[in-house]
Amino acid sequence: MGPIENNNNCISRMAKIFSVLFLTLILGACVTTETGGFSKKADRDKALETSISLARQYITEKEWGQAKRHLKRALELDNDNAEVHEAMALVFQNTGELDRAEEHYKKAIALDGSISRIRLNYSSYLMRSQRCEEAVDQL
Repeated sequence: MGPIENNNNCISRMAKIFSVLFLTLILGACVTTETGGFSKKADRDKALETSISLARQYITEKEWGQAKRHLKRALELDNDNAEVHEAMALVFQNTGELDRAEEHYKKAIALDGSISRIRLNYSSYLMRSQRCEEAVDQL
């Protein structure tokens, strides 16, 4: 084998190596960062938790509009979350929308009647509405 043939063989091998490296780099850039089906649910759960937390903070600051905005987002994420409905009930109770407050208290209890804070808040709401017997039933 002469120097020219040896040089062509070397160039051919280098071209193959560069082709493999190039494809590896290109395909590596296409790798997704999601793992299985858990990423979307984890993101949704985190967004829900954040929305509830922010809403509760706004409730303590009596910023009803801001609290409502975060709770609406939370309801979009999970309409079957008892804590979201309880927080929404507190907002409506404090903004004078009593029918809507009661609707959310009842939904929260229907979704998870084991959360004592929800029953306590609903009982307090009922006491303020002069519905003592119903309030006692919640306790």
